[in-house]
Parts: sequence; C-alpha cells; structure tokens
Amino acid sequence: MTRPADETTYHDADNLYGDDLKSHNCDVPASPPSRKSIPEMMSSLKLAARIERWPIAGGFTISRGAKTEAVVIVAEVSSRELKGSGIAGRGECVPYARYGETPEGTLGEILALEDAFHRGLDRQGLQERMKPGAARNAIDCALWDLEAKIANKRIWELLGQNAPRPLTTAYTISLGTPES
Repeated sequence: MTRPADETTYHDADNLYGDDLKSHNCDVPASPPSRKSIPEMMSSLKLAARIERWPIAGGFTISRGAKTEAVVIVAEVSSRELKGSGIAGRGECVPYARYGETPEGTLGEILALEDAFHRGLDRQGLQERMKPGAARNAIDCALWDLEAKIANKRIWELLGQNAPRPLTTAYTISLGTPES
C-alpha cells in the first residue's frame, strides 16, 4: 500500500489489527511507571498528532449521508526522557462537520498546542485554553492515558470510581442494502 507524504495514515483493510495498533488495545498492560509525577513531567512532554483513515467494507449509509472510510485524529503525548524510557499517552477523536469540524482543522488545533506543552500545559490548562470539541477530547484522553500509564492504574482508579460495568446502549445500523 502506498502512503501519501502528508500527516495522514491510511490503513489496509486486510491488516487492521497489526502490531502497530497494540497501543490501542485495552488488554495490553500499561507501560511501567515513571519515577516522575505528571506535574514534574509536564515541562518535558511532546505532543504529536496524525490523521488516520480506516476503510469501511462496503460503506456505511445513514440519513445524513454515506461514508466509505472512518477518519480519526490520533493525539499522542509522550515524555521526552532519555534512553528510550519515555511513556506515551494516546487519545483519538472524530471531527464532525455538523459542529464545524474538519480532520485538517482538528489536526491543526492539536498541533498548535505543541509550544504550550513545552511550557507545561496540563489537563486543567487545556480545559481553559481550548473550546469543547474533537481536538480537546483527543488531547484530554491522551493526557489521561499518560497519567494512568505513569501511575500503572486504570483511569477509573485514578478518578476514585468503581470498575466500569457493561451498559445497555444503542447503535446505528446502516441504511444500505446487505449487498453494499
């Protein structure tokens, strides 16, 4: 598969669960804890982000339109420690046009905070600095993921909550025909 020379990652539908995705798997143990706390690490954090495009087999159609791929923005916050001991937190989001969001605009919003992270931007500062939306969600999730990995705990444990339980939910069914 040929990849373009931009910030977008294209995924091969035949290899959706390759080794490069193990960091998104909840069953993979967290990285070993760092000796530094989140506040101590904040001035040494690096922010990166990319657009990923995931093909949808046959397409997905709802009343607002149809799609043949899922476009996701992945944000990564990592410590910049020496000797490969850095830990990375990852978060993702899906920009929605109905909220005035685009993948490129959301990526730009995230990457515009690189310098703020070098100056120590934390989760509270993020809430004050960015409007609610896809970009803030991806970074906030990445910071929570990083903190959980550093503490070697689940996020619900950091929040002092009970373990999550299965919940009844709804899901959207494509309006397309079974053949599509």
